[in-house]
Amino acid sequence: PPGFNKDAVEAYPVMYLMDGQNLYATHGDGDGRATWRVDDVVSSMIANGEIPPCVVVGLDHSGEFRSLDYLPFPPATTARRRGRGWCSEGPPS
Repeated sequence: PPGFNKDAVEAYPVMYLMDGQNLYATHGDGDGRATWRVDDVVSSMIANGEIPPCVVVGLDHSGEFRSLDYLPFPPATTARRRGRGWCSEGPPS
């Protein structure tokens, strides 16, 4: 945020965002896709008083194993196949 000093005593809220390789305007994901421009959006929101000054931490994903970043079980396991029905049927009683 504006005025940030890593040696200062002041603490800032922290926003953790997944897929960090896509967040910042000066970086791309290597596939030619646009970034999310989080640096521009957050700076604008801070300047407009929409959010307090904060630190944004971007966590890169694991490439082809990205689903392991989000799932509590390995992909294509019995647990995952059973979980697919929850979206339409709800969890088992």
